[in-house]
Amino acid sequence: MGKGIGNGIPIGVVLATEDIFESLLKTNKFIFHTYGGNLLSVSSGIGVLDTITPEYIQTVGKKGDYIKDKAHELQRKYPSIVEYIRGSGLIWGIEINEDLAKFVYEEMREEGVLMGFGLGKYGKKKTLRIMPPLCLDFKDIDEIFVKLEVVFNKKRRSLNGIRSR
Repeated sequence: MGKGIGNGIPIGVVLATEDIFESLLKTNKFIFHTYGGNLLSVSSGIGVLDTITPEYIQTVGKKGDYIKDKAHELQRKYPSIVEYIRGSGLIWGIEINEDLAKFVYEEMREEGVLMGFGLGKYGKKKTLRIMPPLCLDFKDIDEIFVKLEVVFNKKRRSLNGIRSR
């Protein structure tokens, strides 16, 4: 595990049963990494683990459901742009029309929203990746989707201008 455990700070975590860890200790061979023991990373990881409670996990689940709902709402409003949605929790991919993908990605960056950009279902680079930190709130989610609509409408206006000439 890695991404969420450091809340933006690079760290990885190994999960295993007590029996497995005890067997590793008996061999006198330890698993280590270049960043092993980094005080900042370890402190961040401990802080995240102290924060994660069952209630917190439920809230993160609700945020994931909210992103899913907003993404599907966007797909209903812009079916010629949003082709496919996939994901779970706080990791989502929104596949958009291949001709618009790079434009949308770059415009979202201009709007102050950094998104991942990667391969879609058929190997074409057209998927916007939404992978926010655990501390994201519902207002932040709304802002992402408002800005996506602004960008979609900007592209729609430019396409309409081209067609009418």
